[in-house]
Amino acid sequence: MAVTLYLRSDQHTINTITAYKLLITNSSSIGNIADSDSYGIPSANTSYHEISDVDIVHSDGSITAVGSGIRAQNTRTVAGTGEQNANWSCPETSMLVTDAIRIRVYTRMESTPSLSANTYFITEQLGWTKLKATTWTFYKWTEFAAQLIDPPHDVWQFGTKIQFGNSAPNNSRITNIDFESYIDVGLRIKSSGGIVTIGAQTLVEDEHKLRIRKGGTTYGIPLITPGGADDSGIRIYDGSSVKALPKI
Repeated sequence: MAVTLYLRSDQHTINTITAYKLLITNSSSIGNIADSDSYGIPSANTSYHEISDVDIVHSDGSITAVGSGIRAQNTRTVAGTGEQNANWSCPETSMLVTDAIRIRVYTRMESTPSLSANTYFITEQLGWTKLKATTWTFYKWTEFAAQLIDPPHDVWQFGTKIQFGNSAPNNSRITNIDFESYIDVGLRIKSSGGIVTIGAQTLVEDEHKLRIRKGGTTYGIPLITPGGADDSGIRIYDGSSVKALPKI
């Protein structure tokens, strides 16, 4: 199931990290990331970039980057304002149910890298066990301004802004975030390491070759690639390769 997460203007502390909220509902007030400075005559490649990074934050506050480099970017080469969007291909990524997602949003000038402002947004502990490989779309309300403030000396003032936390056009958000989450239906398997709780899913899909029925309800048990954070250590052959059962 894909969800949309909104960049909110209020804050909370999750997994030791204090940041603006990143939730499935928006806030009612407006926040912004802004910076400005003055420079000499701009070069031909002067432009504004809005960039986002995506991380997993674990319960102890440690960080795992999802992908590498610049993940999603909007650009303005002339002064302007309004909503922009950019896509990023999220790779399949294992998660623990206590993990949260954090994004960093920042601005910079191509010809003046020192002009930069950034802030963080973080979800709640999501209860997810995997980010699915999907294309996220980042929608953000952005502004780039350039003004000649000292004509005799060719001094310009540049300003950048990202606005968020309210209804359109300020509802900066990320769409098509798809995930998996497991529930406990009472299935236990004894292994050499002890008793393992096997995770199941309520939404049964064709890919669920292994299923369990309990209390009149059929649950799907995913067969996952061994070695991930949700690997139970229990192996099963699916007809073509060895898979693992997921643990909670």
